[in-house]
Amino acid sequence: MYRNIGEKCKGLAVVSFILGVVTSVIWGIVVLRQASHGYYGTETSLIFRGIAIIVFGSLGSWIGSWALYCIGDTNCVVNGLENYLASKPFALDNPVEGKAEQTRKDSTPIGPWTCICGYKVDKGKNACPVCGRSRESVVRTTSQAARSSAWKCPSCGRENQGYVTTCPCGQAKPQ
Repeated sequence: MYRNIGEKCKGLAVVSFILGVVTSVIWGIVVLRQASHGYYGTETSLIFRGIAIIVFGSLGSWIGSWALYCIGDTNCVVNGLENYLASKPFALDNPVEGKAEQTRKDSTPIGPWTCICGYKVDKGKNACPVCGRSRESVVRTTSQAARSSAWKCPSCGRENQGYVTTCPCGQAKPQ
C-alpha cells in the first residue's frame, strides 16, 4: 500500500486535475443551460457565471493539483536519494593510513566527487551542474580548508575535519 507512494501521489494529482476540469465544465454547462431557459436571474448574469465557473474552476483544479504533484515528486526524489546513499559504502572522515586515494597526474581525484555546495557530481564531469564550480577549484579549496580547519581531540587524540563539531569519542570541538 505504501510502496511507491510518490508515483501514486503524482497519479492522484493528475486524476484530481482531470476530475476537477470535467466537473467545472459540466457545472458551467448546467449554469449556461439555465441561462438559456431563463432560470434564476437574468440571462447575462448566468452566462457570465457559467463561463466563470468553467474558467476559474479549471484553473483552480490545475493549481490545486500542483501541490499534490509536488509532494509526490519530492517523495520520489527523496526515495531516489535514499536508494543512492544506501548503495554507497560507509566512509570515514579520515581514510585508513597507507590507503591513498587514486588520483590523476594533476592530483584531481578520479571518480565521483562532492562539490562545496553539497551536490554529488558524477565521475567524468569537471564542473558542478548546480553552482558551476570547477573540480580543480573545489579540490584545491577543500584541501586547503581541511588542512587549516582540522582539529585534534584533546580527549582521544583523533584528528577530525574542521566541519566535525563533536569527536566520535563524544568530546566537543574546543573553541
